[in-house]
Amino acid sequence: MRPREITTAGLDGEVVGCMRLQRMGDHACEFGMLAASPKRRGVGLGRELVRFAEQ
Repeated sequence: MRPREITTAGLDGEVVGCMRLQRMGDHACEFGMLAASPKRRGVGLGRELVRFAEQ
């Protein structure tokens, strides 16, 4: 089984988003199950989580 982890995003001391990451090899991973709190949508959480995955 490949290593997996859940990454969370916080804003103002509150968990407001999450994403599942799975390493696919030395230089690749995939992400899925990206979610953001409905009250915090539209502030760029998804964009920042994807940016984190790409790094």
